[in-house]
Amino acid sequence: MHVGPTNSGKTHQALQALAAAKTGFYAGPLRLLAYEIWDRLNKGQIVPAGVTLDPTAADDDNGGTDLLDGTAPTKPPVLTKEHNERFARACNLITGEERRIVAEDALVSCTVEMLQYDRFVDVAVVDEIQMIADPARGGGWTAAVLGLCAKEIHLCGEETAVEIVKDLVKETDDELIVNRYQRLTPLRIAEQSLDGDLKRIEKGDCVVSFSRSGIFTLKKTIEAVTNLRCAVVYGRLPPEIRSEQAALFNAPDSGFDVIVGSDAIGMGLNLYVSSTRPSACITHALTER
Repeated sequence: MHVGPTNSGKTHQALQALAAAKTGFYAGPLRLLAYEIWDRLNKGQIVPAGVTLDPTAADDDNGGTDLLDGTAPTKPPVLTKEHNERFARACNLITGEERRIVAEDALVSCTVEMLQYDRFVDVAVVDEIQMIADPARGGGWTAAVLGLCAKEIHLCGEETAVEIVKDLVKETDDELIVNRYQRLTPLRIAEQSLDGDLKRIEKGDCVVSFSRSGIFTLKKTIEAVTNLRCAVVYGRLPPEIRSEQAALFNAPDSGFDVIVGSDAIGMGLNLYVSSTRPSACITHALTER
């Protein structure tokens, strides 16, 4: 198990092990996460375990994921935003909505409910393991822990899942190794709220809403009362567009200053949120009543 808070690099080693394996699965809770890993494996953007990263290689600035943030405090350890043939691994994408088959014997990136239990693999990575306690979807993670046929199973997520998994592996007689990680960058709470004044939004801020209509209302309002331009991210946005919007926000000279999104940004999306305020990283949650 790899456990820790957001932006702690807890899934870094697991993905490196997967990239180095002959056969394997990645399984996550969202098609966006499955797509992200599928895309990066095929492009060679995940450095396999045992490989030394070329110090002259370029950082990725196109909107990486929290899953890949183990090397530096602000950027994921990928080689380049373009295809890197040296580390490219054929990987298939399987979700409830789409199937992209690259090769029959390729690695597989999928949503948890689409895992294959009749295939033996070298490495399986199961992300957001704390979802095992979810009343609606927890059965998918329980089935993964108990049913996956793999030499190594890497479970990545929050500390809250450790005791549950310990109880499960008592029944399977598996060896459980728990690796704990600390946050790579500080998280500080602002001393004062914005008091609903969107004119106080600054470049580098992330504004969170909890409905699609609320997101676009905030985007329109922020752009109207400030000189800032907003990128937009929410769960039902196609993965390609979601990554593009994150990349525009992350790139310092793109012209997009603020990102407005749903709580879906909390699973797997690495955003370089910053502010000129002394409190630094600030996320504003605005709820429509």
